[in-house]
Amino acid sequence: MNKPHKKKAPPSDPVIPRGEGISSLPPTAQKFLRAARRLLRQGGFDALRLEAIANEAGENRALIRYYFGGKDGLVAALVDTLTHDATLELVRRCEVLPQGDERVRVYLDQARHLVEDADSFLTFYDVLPHGIRDPELRPRIADLYSWYREINERCLGLQRSSRDEQRLSALAMIVLATVDGLALQCLLDPGLDVKPAFRLLESIVDEEVSYTAEF
Repeated sequence: MNKPHKKKAPPSDPVIPRGEGISSLPPTAQKFLRAARRLLRQGGFDALRLEAIANEAGENRALIRYYFGGKDGLVAALVDTLTHDATLELVRRCEVLPQGDERVRVYLDQARHLVEDADSFLTFYDVLPHGIRDPELRPRIADLYSWYREINERCLGLQRSSRDEQRLSALAMIVLATVDGLALQCLLDPGLDVKPAFRLLESIVDEEVSYTAEF
């Protein structure tokens, strides 16, 4: 008598690899995440119901538990994908340039385009308030912000070997906070002109990068 086929154990808490995008996940998991992103964009966080996500994806609801362990795991993976690809594109554009004014200008110019694209931040800010209060989501979002700070340092060409490491880390935090804050203001006031703010930020970053390069 043949033994029944043993079901493969589901993946636990899927994470989007930092150097890759959503394409690193199994195809069905990708479908669920894309469906969840569409629902989030259309109806906000309250639209993320398992039945609705399964219907939007055209897949069996039980597979959400198989791939993500449930809604919390799916939302956590969704958070990883919201600005992931755009962030990697920033890195690709900047790391081919030498450290200096041009690299800073290209990075902040690309960051400004992200800020002005309300859709790219709207979904993230739909999830963020829930993540602050949710013990499952909070560490995932904190880890994501840690990665963003590292990305800022890489894109700006900041050298970790500098003796003023705290100053460089602080600069990365300020740039990240500025981008987040301006994005929020653009969502509230779509006609807001953020170019002057980015020009001022560029002058501040240029001065700091020049300062640290001396050591």
